[in-house]
Amino acid sequence: MTPRALHNTGGGTNPIPNDYLRELYLDTEIAGIDLRLGKQQVVWGTADGINLLDIINPTDFRWLNQDPMEDARIPVWMAVAERNLGSNGNLQAVVSQRRKNIIPGLRRGKRGRRSVAFIPASGPSSPPSADNSRLFGTDQGHAFIMKGVDTITGKVNGFANIGAAMGAVTTTFYGDGFLPVPTSTFTNPLGGLNPALPEFNTVGSFAGLTAARTPAACRGLNGAACLKNFTEFTNGNITNLTDADPVTGAGWDTHNPDSTWEYMPNATFATLRFAAAELVPDSRPEQGLAYRERHADALYRQGDEKGNNTALQEAIRAYRDLLEAYPRAQAPQDWARTQTNLGIALASLGERESGTARLEQAVAAHRAALQEWTRERVPLQWATTQNNLGLALWRLGEREVGTARLEQARRHIEDVWHVYKDAGMDQYDEDFRRRLAAIDRLIAERR
Repeated sequence: MTPRALHNTGGGTNPIPNDYLRELYLDTEIAGIDLRLGKQQVVWGTADGINLLDIINPTDFRWLNQDPMEDARIPVWMAVAERNLGSNGNLQAVVSQRRKNIIPGLRRGKRGRRSVAFIPASGPSSPPSADNSRLFGTDQGHAFIMKGVDTITGKVNGFANIGAAMGAVTTTFYGDGFLPVPTSTFTNPLGGLNPALPEFNTVGSFAGLTAARTPAACRGLNGAACLKNFTEFTNGNITNLTDADPVTGAGWDTHNPDSTWEYMPNATFATLRFAAAELVPDSRPEQGLAYRERHADALYRQGDEKGNNTALQEAIRAYRDLLEAYPRAQAPQDWARTQTNLGIALASLGERESGTARLEQAVAAHRAALQEWTRERVPLQWATTQNNLGLALWRLGEREVGTARLEQARRHIEDVWHVYKDAGMDQYDEDFRRRLAAIDRLIAERR
C-alpha cells in the first residue's frame, strides 16, 4: 500500500486541491496483470500545456494554469488493470468514480441547482440572512471566477436561470403560490386572497412602500425588506436578486444598483411572471404552460376586478394562445378548461361593450368546452360551464328583441340547478330562483 502526499488548505480561502487524503491505493499483481485499486490518478499522454488524452481524472481549475497538472488533477477512486504487450505497448482497463471538473463560477454548488419549482415547506420562522456568501455556485473568495457564456446559460447564475427565478417570485406575489391549500406564509403570502394584485406593481414601486402600506403578509416590513423575504423564500435562499436587509430594507438603492432587482425598478412582476414560462427548460414543458395559465388568470382577475379592459383583452389573447398549446386530441381536459376560462373572460369584456360579438364568442367557447366536459364524465365541471353558458346567453337575450336566447339561458340554468340539488347543494337554491325569475319576467314582457 502506497500513501501519497497530503495537501491541506494552505490556510487561505483559495485552497490548492483540498482533499486531505490525495491518494491512497494498493498495488498488486495477478496472473501477469498489474492491478492498482484505490484513490489515484491515471495519466494518458504527455505534452507541455496540452493534454488532449489526459481526461480520466477531473481537473481543478481554481488556480487555472498556475498549478502543475499533478496538483490540478483530482484523484478519484478507481480500479486500474494493466498488462504490457511486448516492449512498446500495453493494454489498460479503468473503472472510475464519476466526478466533475471544478470551475469556479460555473459550479452549481453542493446543494444542487436552483429550480423555479422550489417549494419551501412552510413560511419563515425568522428573516433570511442578508449574507449572500452562502449562495449556490458563486465560489466567492477564489482568485479566478469563470463567467463567459455561462452568464447566459449557467445552471446557477446564468440569466436563463436567474430570469426563471424572478418569474417564480411573482407567483409568490400573486398569492396562490404552488400550494394546493391557501395559507398565509411567504410561499402563499395572501392566502389566495390578493385584492391588491401587487404583482402588477413595478419592482421599484413595491420596494418603495412603507410598512403601513405593504400587504399583511409582509408582517410589518417595508417594501424593500418584504421583497427580500418573498424573493429568498421563493427561491430557497439561493438567489442574488436583492441584497436588501431582510428586516429594515437597508441597502435598497436603485441609483447605485448592485443587485438584479435594483437594476430593473420599472419592470412589472406580471411581466416577469410571464417571462418565467419562456425560461423554463424544454425538459419541463408542463411547468412553462402552468406559468402561462397563471399569467392569463392574473390578467383576467386584474381586468374583471379592477375594470381594466386592456387586461381582459390581454387575458383573452393569452387563453387563445394556450388553446394552441393544448390540442384537444392530446390534452382534452386542459383544452376544455382553457375554453371555459376564455369564455368567462370574453363574457366579462362583452358585458362592458355595446355590441354582442364578445358575448357570441363566449357562448361558442363554453359550448366547445362542453364537448369534453360532459355531464356523464365530469358533472360538476359540466354544471359550472353550463351555468356560465346560461349567463352569457342571458346577457345576449337582454340585448335582443326576441326570447330565443332567454329561453336557452333558462334551460341551461335550470339544468344546472338540478345537478346542484342532486349533489345536495341546497345553499344555492335562492340564487337560482332569483335568476330564473328575472329571466321569466323578461320573457313575459316580450310576449
